[in-house]
Amino acid sequence: MKTNMKSFVSLAFVSAMLLAGCGATKASDSEPAATESSASTSQQVIQSPASAEPSSSTEAASPSSPAARASNYEAQSSPSASDNIKLSEPSDSMVLDDFAAHSNGWKDGTFSIAGETMTGIGTKLDQCIEAPQTNDLGNSYGSGEETLRLNLGHKYSSLKFKAGQNIGSQSMDQVLAIRITDGTKQIGDIHTVQFDEIVPIDIDTTNRSVIFIQIYIQKKGSDTCSSKSIEPVIYNVSLS
Repeated sequence: MKTNMKSFVSLAFVSAMLLAGCGATKASDSEPAATESSASTSQQVIQSPASAEPSSSTEAASPSSPAARASNYEAQSSPSASDNIKLSEPSDSMVLDDFAAHSNGWKDGTFSIAGETMTGIGTKLDQCIEAPQTNDLGNSYGSGEETLRLNLGHKYSSLKFKAGQNIGSQSMDQVLAIRITDGTKQIGDIHTVQFDEIVPIDIDTTNRSVIFIQIYIQKKGSDTCSSKSIEPVIYNVSLS
């Protein structure tokens, strides 16, 4: 009887130990799953703000978004160089920036004409033409002429300047021609300037809104003026 009792107690003790070991193993097995789930949740929380950025960027790029509409309005409201709204101011000797618009070849500088050295506005011409085909800036960007525009706004009665050919001109026998218009028609006669010559020009601008100074090499017969460039200069430009 005692032997059977001891056997029963031993068997119960062993069973209890086995059950405890299985429970510990299951609890241990479940811990990585819980940790993995926690890491996954943490990763989602970290990534969440980054995933919202493309949405914000997309809204900014959208043509209908407030940011895009504001940007478009600013671009459309900004003054453009092509508006030519700048009014010219009187000066003893105007520089290139005093003109409302001009073709690409002009530059401020120091020049020598007929033994005189002066500060003025110069350019270069290497093509002969009969005469400009327009009365304004037109196609003067590379068409054999260079043009300057003054916006007067009916404020001045006289435009004065002097014209000549810089001593650095390659050709000595080309005639510089200067034509003045009000944007619709020619004013007065065409002025001509030989090399080593200074010509004063005085234009009546009473009730004029805009003045264009067009310069070119006067064509003679079939001459193409190839490789015979000149460097026209105007200086002492003033309004009164």
